[in-house]
Order: sequence, then structure tokens, then C-alpha cells
Amino acid sequence: MNLETRVDETLFKVVDEVNQLLPREAHLEKSMEESLTGPQAKIDSLGLINFILTSEKMVQEEFGKRIILTDGAALIKSDDITLTIGTVKNYICKRLMVSSLSLRGGEADEAISKPGLPRPPKNMAGSQ
Repeated sequence: MNLETRVDETLFKVVDEVNQLLPREAHLEKSMEESLTGPQAKIDSLGLINFILTSEKMVQEEFGKRIILTDGAALIKSDDITLTIGTVKNYICKRLMVSSLSLRGGEADEAISKPGLPRPPKNMAGSQ
């Protein structure tokens, strides 16, 4: 199973766990397009915090890597105010790729710039 599929499955488990705490009308869908912030979001700020913390916990359990989802504006581009499950997935995949490769020099930029994965700020490319 590839990395993206494993992250999808992990985030869908997060959705199941978070939905247990939400009223039925606020349940999240298992969709990469599901909005977590912005006008289309079904959850409030407490639901968002729960989603983020549960995601961090489950990613660490599944992959053995600690991923921090709350470090600044890492998840949301400055021109995009809507956070989706897909945005979270892309960020997690990118961080797992960076942390699992032993990168030197330009290899970091090449690995991070693969299609579908946003580039991290330069100060994050060599962290972890």
C-alpha cells in the first residue's frame, strides 16, 4: 500500500473518531474535499482542534513519526482560507516523505516538489 493510501485510511479513521463526538448534522464526510474551516465547514473551532489532535495521534501510531499540524500557517497557504481533509493529507504526506528520506542538498527540493504535494517553507525542508 502506498503512502498516500495509508494516509487516506488514517484520516478516514480520524473522521470516524471525531464523528463520534459530533451531533449527526455536524458529521464529517470521508472526502478529501470536506471543509474543516471556512464557510462550508460543518465543525466549529473545538471540532477542528479535535480533528487536528486526533490526526497527530493517529499518524504517530500508524507511521511512528510525530507530525505537528499546528506549527504556524503550515497547512494553509496565505491565499487559501479553507482547510480541507485533502489539505491535511497533502501536508502529512509531504512531512512523512521529508522525514523518512535521508536528504542531502538539492535532493530535498526534488523530493518535496513532486506533483500534488505543496512545497514547505525553506526552513522546514531540513527539519526533523
